[in-house]
Amino acid sequence: PMLGTLVIPETTVIYVPNSSLETYKTATGWSDYASNIHANLIDVPTTFTGETGSYKVIGREYMYTDKITVEVKAYMDDWSQYTGRLLSCTEGGGWNVFYSNGGKLYAEIYDSGVGYKTIATTVAWADLSSGWHTFKLTFDGEYAKVYVDGLLCGTSASFTSGLIGYHASNSIIVGAEAGSGSVPGDSARFIGKIEYVRIDNVS
Repeated sequence: PMLGTLVIPETTVIYVPNSSLETYKTATGWSDYASNIHANLIDVPTTFTGETGSYKVIGREYMYTDKITVEVKAYMDDWSQYTGRLLSCTEGGGWNVFYSNGGKLYAEIYDSGVGYKTIATTVAWADLSSGWHTFKLTFDGEYAKVYVDGLLCGTSASFTSGLIGYHASNSIIVGAEAGSGSVPGDSARFIGKIEYVRIDNVS
């Protein structure tokens, strides 16, 4: 779509807390566009406490299969303490952003009908400085890739199906791990802040 002379990508912003809207508009340069879509943004807290129920269910609308970009900007005082999920819909399908394995940042994404492809990155959680970082998972129909603060940190093996498979009934969850039904399992809860989440049908 066009807004004046500004070309707006086909972007779906699904979570920007009210307190973060101005920061997001400045970072993207999409001032008018961001204002226009703000009415449709999901009202969720900026801070996630790790307590039971500290997450947000955002449904199944953004479960793209052919290509996807998932981006999250998040904050922790001490990233070496990360044990949760920033965003997840993994449970017999889907993807998660991200988990810790041996102290390193990992992601999973489901090769439809085949099984999970794991992306092991070179990033140690303990090496991330205190404060805000941007995490991104992409899938182009062949490979899934992980970026941290704009730097490519890991690539999956080639997909067999060319598609992402999803669980039949679970949802995308901000700040926790998805469960087997339409609500999260209330596990792997994130402790920190999330400034925005975007999920696009682009790679």
